[in-house]
Amino acid sequence: MKTQSNTVQLESFRFIKVQDFFNESGNEPWQKLKGTTDMKFNKTHKRLDVSFVNADGSACTLLLYFLSDSIIRKRFHPGLASAADYPLGNKRTVVMDSVNDLAATFDKFQVNFTRTDTGATIKTSANGQDTLWL
Repeated sequence: MKTQSNTVQLESFRFIKVQDFFNESGNEPWQKLKGTTDMKFNKTHKRLDVSFVNADGSACTLLLYFLSDSIIRKRFHPGLASAADYPLGNKRTVVMDSVNDLAATFDKFQVNFTRTDTGATIKTSANGQDTLWL
């Protein structure tokens, strides 16, 4: 950022579309997930584990943590096959040392997970208010 007297000028950034980034950098194109293979709800950690198959046939898992009745945290790495493969500690961009420490700072709430014919529904409840997630 450059300043001149009372005005602020931002240095320009070049916007690049995702597909152009991969073409210019020589990186591999984005890989698509083939489909969902399993879905498990962990009541203790208020976490939904969604398992997928990568384009190369390997397994990967997405973690959705319900931290409060209105806050979720998503963790996904296509190279991690299960919830056990994820590190327990948080990166320093998240204030607390673990996701459990972080969740403990929020008000208490309930999470209800229900399987349906087409997938699942998740409803959080706190202070008489319900939020339907899926």
